[in-house]
Amino acid sequence: MRIFGVLILVFGLSACSKNNSTDAAQFTTGGFASLKADGTIDVDLTDRTDGIYIDGNGQGFSYVLGLSGPNLVAFAAQGPWQPAVAPPTTGNIRFQTQYAVAAYANVTVIETGGVYNVQGIKKRQNGTLVLDADLLNGTVAGKDENLSVSATISGTDLKGAVSYLGMTGDLQGRISEDVVQGAFSGEMGADVFAGGFRGEAISE
Repeated sequence: MRIFGVLILVFGLSACSKNNSTDAAQFTTGGFASLKADGTIDVDLTDRTDGIYIDGNGQGFSYVLGLSGPNLVAFAAQGPWQPAVAPPTTGNIRFQTQYAVAAYANVTVIETGGVYNVQGIKKRQNGTLVLDADLLNGTVAGKDENLSVSATISGTDLKGAVSYLGMTGDLQGRISEDVVQGAFSGEMGADVFAGGFRGEAISE
């Protein structure tokens, strides 16, 4: 299965001078936000990193990391897909998903002439993650060496938590008996991340 969609990266780094001030990065508000028609997340940020992974059926996710003033923020959003029917309430489904994540880790914020930019590690990662849905217990879970997902099912909705490289975040998603998608964002101290996954049911 191939990761789908388009990834847009906008990295802006300002050159340092003796008039620049360097501040420790701080996480402020973030979480989930609405999508624009082009699939980008509708928030006003500078020095932003956008990832758009939404297919022609509206399935998938988008994320954005960037600066709101001098502060780091991370947002994610699901694609507009709405399952026509909820999955069964008994049995098990295994999904093979593709995920994408971006993170700012160990960064500082540089101010030059009133303009803020991120300086430090900007990481992005794609991977494959198997998620197992236990329909009787209403849970979805899976992990690899980088990403861990744990969610509960309510009708066609998913809600839960993720862990990425030691950082924790919140998850929202949707599920049918054929497809699952999710979007997530989180932080730990001055590090932030956001991403999502989308996949299809496979035979066990």
